[in-house]
Amino acid sequence: MCRTFRFLIALLLFAATPAIAGPCGDDGALKLDAYRGKLSDESRQCLEDTVAQSTEATLRVEYSFVLIVDAYTQNDQEKYGQLMRRHLSQYHTTDAEVAYLYATYLWKLGISGDDALYWAKVALDNRRRWLKNRANYDNMVKKLYDMLVEVSMERAVQVEKEFQADPTKGNQERVDAYRRQARYWLIIAAPCLYYGDCGPYFEVEIEGWAPCDDLVALESEAKRGRIDEDQLTCLRSKYRKPQSAKPRILGILMDQADTDKDGQIWEELMAWHWNITGADDAMLAFRFAEYLAVKGSGQAEDAMRWAQVALEQKDTLKGRSGRAAISKLHNLRVETAERILVDAKDRQRNDPSGLNKELVKEAKIRHEAAIADYRAYCTDAGTCRD
Repeated sequence: MCRTFRFLIALLLFAATPAIAGPCGDDGALKLDAYRGKLSDESRQCLEDTVAQSTEATLRVEYSFVLIVDAYTQNDQEKYGQLMRRHLSQYHTTDAEVAYLYATYLWKLGISGDDALYWAKVALDNRRRWLKNRANYDNMVKKLYDMLVEVSMERAVQVEKEFQADPTKGNQERVDAYRRQARYWLIIAAPCLYYGDCGPYFEVEIEGWAPCDDLVALESEAKRGRIDEDQLTCLRSKYRKPQSAKPRILGILMDQADTDKDGQIWEELMAWHWNITGADDAMLAFRFAEYLAVKGSGQAEDAMRWAQVALEQKDTLKGRSGRAAISKLHNLRVETAERILVDAKDRQRNDPSGLNKELVKEAKIRHEAAIADYRAYCTDAGTCRD
């Protein structure tokens, strides 16, 4: 039994309200028997009857936990899934541990639909409960982010196929919604999946503290990278408030983050911003794509993806700076598509398998599409060069 699961079992079985003796015998002995895979058929039936008939909510929840653990240790996957679903729907709709286990169960079975997304999100929303064990917290949150990114992207691809088969307005709206959801999780997950920084670093609320009231002074200091940690924490707290000057505060934070040499703060800030606002921001996506392209190794796919995100919102890029950003985005998309194609060809030379052949074919199509889009844009804008 893996370390993370042992941690969850301990929470499920021993964090509930203790009782020395219940309708099915010694509660402590029942929990240990379930944990060791030694629960008797008689005890199992008694637990089921109590869950179905008891008027004590606490007892039903506690015995439901015992039955979930028993099903897992008996390797009865179907029963395990049914019991978790019942527990979440009838007893604890926001239970972090069971939501985590149920989302993982669905994911491993390949049932990566809206249910998996929903319960992974429930677990993530209640993740602070796990901070008592930081190693397990990081492992579990990382797995949830990985799940949310993968499942949301799979759903976006599936809905896209449904739209191609039935190109109605309703299906187009679904495509747009699922694309936004996939982009959202790509950004939110970045600090945890790339750097292992899975802590609630953006969730601090501070009242009655004002080292960041003078935004004019901070705008100047941010460009020099001179904002200290107290001021940064204050700005992040202020940004969360409903009536705050969000664009101005975000600008200060981004300017400060631009001075970070390794870029980690920049990426964390991107995740933090999206987590709070859920907004699509073409200029911010452009800055992120540009940052990833400069970062280089291993980031070409992400750079190209975020360039595409920004180009999808290009109508919001106004004025001279907006036109310059659009031009750079087209160039960036071509350059990263070329880098992806070169990498794919290198892999095919080292391993001429059918999979790598398909990857090269796909990379060529994306590269040609990027070039075609660039030529169409530069012709319209009158900026083409020989």
